[in-house]
Amino acid sequence: MNSLTQSDSNIEPAGDTIQCNYKGNQKIGKILIRTKRDLVIEMNSPYNGLKTGIHKPYFADP
Repeated sequence: MNSLTQSDSNIEPAGDTIQCNYKGNQKIGKILIRTKRDLVIEMNSPYNGLKTGIHKPYFADP
């Protein structure tokens, strides 16, 4: 996964907020890193500080 210190021209501005409702509970999160191959989010509500990420390998492209 790319770190915040690496230069990547595909990095989108971080700070986008995500909100959704699941089974009557509102979930709120924030995108920390979003590149062509990586996505890292942090949950803010109902839990605070939970972070997870996903990476798409280059060979997954058709």
